[in-house]
Amino acid sequence: MVMSQPPKRPQSNIWEVIGLLLGPARRLQLMVIGSIGLVVMSWILLGDLRNYWMAGSQPSDMTMAVLQQTAVTKPFAQRWVRLVEPVSLDCSHALRWTEGGNVTEVVLAFDDSKQQPIWLEYRGGYNCEELKSIPLEGMLVEPDQFWTKHGMFAPSSRYPLMELKAGRSPADLLKDAESMGAACVLFIVMLLLGYVTRPKKKEVSLLSPLAKIGP
Repeated sequence: MVMSQPPKRPQSNIWEVIGLLLGPARRLQLMVIGSIGLVVMSWILLGDLRNYWMAGSQPSDMTMAVLQQTAVTKPFAQRWVRLVEPVSLDCSHALRWTEGGNVTEVVLAFDDSKQQPIWLEYRGGYNCEELKSIPLEGMLVEPDQFWTKHGMFAPSSRYPLMELKAGRSPADLLKDAESMGAACVLFIVMLLLGYVTRPKKKEVSLLSPLAKIGP
């Protein structure tokens, strides 16, 4: 009489061990956060890349009339521009923000007709006279609601409010895109970690019946 050998018990691999340590709740949490984060960061990444491609390889000269047309164009895309018309600074409406030792200053300005409002954003702290000598070249963007929430004045006008980030260039957009790309990789890792550590289905092997030898 020959008996078949019982199947060997499979050894747990490293992913199963990690899965046991995480537990089902944390594993599910990883997958949910990874999925949502990947969708959000991918959307932001695509927006940054789109803005980078459309910003141009060099600043384009722009009058206030062209700026007004650009402001109402949808979908809006950031532009690398150089304002060729002077603006009037209203330094009574300005906001200075300091974070991590970096100073950002936002000042309200108007065109000669006082109809087109524009925020001018500068890196660093300056007085009003110093601001007048800084070239009006940078990234033309939609106004950042962050400034409004922190007390920056947004005047009502027949023309949409715009914002010029003085001294900025498409290189800053590329840096933002690289950061978003790194964030996407992180969320992909979280999603994969939750997936590969999922519990495996147990395979049940049946013992073969006893084999008889002889009559």
